[in-house]
Amino acid sequence: MILTGYLSADTLKTLADFNPFYKEYQVDKSTLLPLLEDPSSLEIVVIVGTWCPDCHREIAHFIKIIEALAHPAIEVVYLGVDRDKQDPENLSRDYDFERIPTFIIKQGNIELGRIIESPTLSLEKDLVKILPT
Repeated sequence: MILTGYLSADTLKTLADFNPFYKEYQVDKSTLLPLLEDPSSLEIVVIVGTWCPDCHREIAHFIKIIEALAHPAIEVVYLGVDRDKQDPENLSRDYDFERIPTFIIKQGNIELGRIIESPTLSLEKDLVKILPT
């Protein structure tokens, strides 16, 4: 199933290809502790292909991480694209990306960093490295 445009975490985590990864993932909560102390407002734009196996795994893990953080100042926007990495509303044209998933971490209008396709260490560790603490 290919979903495009703005998507919700609830929709993504219940999709058959995402759900097993969501259910089995154990969040490294101790790594996330520095993020809980930072009151800064952040936006994370997640570009996802519901047809993409890497997205199934990484987005499901990311959703679980964001739920564990439960940080009111972190806003996450999930943007679904098709196999051509486009969406009918052209929402994705505002982001320069080639591979998915792409996690774009922003503070205000300033991009702080990205996680592209798969994390270097882990999603938790890569987020802590990018986000201001």
